[in-house]
Amino acid sequence: MRIALFLAEMLFWAVSLQASNEPHKFKIDYLCCGEYVKITPQYSNAVLKAVLPYFTDYARKLDLPVHLPIKTSQVERFVPMPKIRREDQIEASCVLTNGFVFGFRDGFVTGFINPHAYSILQDPQKVPLYYGTPRVTKDEAVALARKTITRLGFSLEDVLADTEPDIPPFETVGTNVVAVYKIQWLDPRSGSKFSEVEINAISKTVELIYFPEILALRRPGPRVDVKPGVLKPDEEMGRMNALGDFMNHEYAWRLVPVVFKAAENWGKTFGLNMPVPISTNQVKRFYASNNGGSPYVEVTLTNDWHFVYQHRDIVRFRSPRCFFDSDNLPFRLKNYLGKWNFSKEQAVEIARQAVAKLGHPTGFDHTEVKPRITQPNEINGVAAIPRLRIEWIYPSPQTARQQWIDVEVDCDQGTVEMFMFNDVRLWGNPPDLGVPILPPNPARK
Repeated sequence: MRIALFLAEMLFWAVSLQASNEPHKFKIDYLCCGEYVKITPQYSNAVLKAVLPYFTDYARKLDLPVHLPIKTSQVERFVPMPKIRREDQIEASCVLTNGFVFGFRDGFVTGFINPHAYSILQDPQKVPLYYGTPRVTKDEAVALARKTITRLGFSLEDVLADTEPDIPPFETVGTNVVAVYKIQWLDPRSGSKFSEVEINAISKTVELIYFPEILALRRPGPRVDVKPGVLKPDEEMGRMNALGDFMNHEYAWRLVPVVFKAAENWGKTFGLNMPVPISTNQVKRFYASNNGGSPYVEVTLTNDWHFVYQHRDIVRFRSPRCFFDSDNLPFRLKNYLGKWNFSKEQAVEIARQAVAKLGHPTGFDHTEVKPRITQPNEINGVAAIPRLRIEWIYPSPQTARQQWIDVEVDCDQGTVEMFMFNDVRLWGNPPDLGVPILPPNPARK
């Protein structure tokens, strides 16, 4: 689950905090997903020069029909993304004069597209070019896709290519067969595409590879000495950045120990295997925002325990072993395999017992009705993933939620790996920390 309170994204504000063991430079994020920057010609050129060696290396490994090394004179269009989610992060797309397209993010090439790839065909008159009798079988195509991934230096496990892929049947136009394999490895958490390779079955060539934002593929990026421009608050994307000023930064600083203490209390209540007491040195990310006059905070520890604080208390935790909400965790499918030692009925009872630990009065928790239960999507060749997501939504999913309970149960070990309890009756007034949550002159444009 992701709770997006703003359409804007991450701006760092450094504040000094005394950790429990030593002074530590501690940063608070005030925008949820990234800071927008101005792409100047100087910055764009510097980024292009920094990533071209990556594209060259990629093309060399795959023997692509591209003149090497790739030079700036071969670039028709280059677009650095105007949003930076982490310090010195680079994300860009590049189109060469011969039509090849490359993508770059987080220190690795996310993929390429051959200009002749069927997936990007725009002219229907050219569809007959793909008619023919396949010269490779489905199994041979999968083997070629896996070999290609390995040649790039990626682990099959990291992109789920060690599992059985989903391959749609060949498209047909009348009696003609479009001989193109679209090999996709699906995400068992959502059933959506996790990674993809397209192969022309007539020429026996790989025409497209795409890896989305996969945490395991991140690498240190190249150094770019030129910095991007800074947007003004009255510019379109600058207004997005200005949302970080909707919260009094002094209030956020004073809120840090309050959130730490609340997380520690939840850790004690649920018997969580997490460090206590929490210090700033144990924090990977602390995001704070002003949600209509009340604080909303996400804190992620260096060992990947994650907590959400809203209004006056923690409302959610996620363990490092969480399955359904693991986009920001190292995802290894083998870590979630196991046996169904607990039934659905037993898992629901485990979830109810977790809710009961909050100690609410009788009748406060609406867990007496049948919950909504989500299972992992089945993937061919993948053993059992014994996880269940159990939700009680009151009064109903179709109306405004007054109470929402969301629990993930590991049905192999009988443990709770994600828990959320949010009820409008618990919201109340935000903590009084001696300063207002809203700054004196917020830049609302």
